[in-house]
Amino acid sequence: MKTKTNIKREITKKDLDLCSLEIHDALESRIERMKKETSDITTNHCPLTIHNGLESRIERINKY
Repeated sequence: MKTKTNIKREITKKDLDLCSLEIHDALESRIERMKKETSDITTNHCPLTIHNGLESRIERINKY
């Protein structure tokens, strides 16, 4: 069962640890790939894809 967590906090660059930076970079590259794959990206598509990208990235990080 998945739970939703609402975290309201401003994150600055210095707050990010290496793991967070890797996730951030992975998200940026995923969004760039999405832009190349399809030209009709809307905000409706992005959250789900980002969520899926985060989940798979976290799973990979947890393996190490």
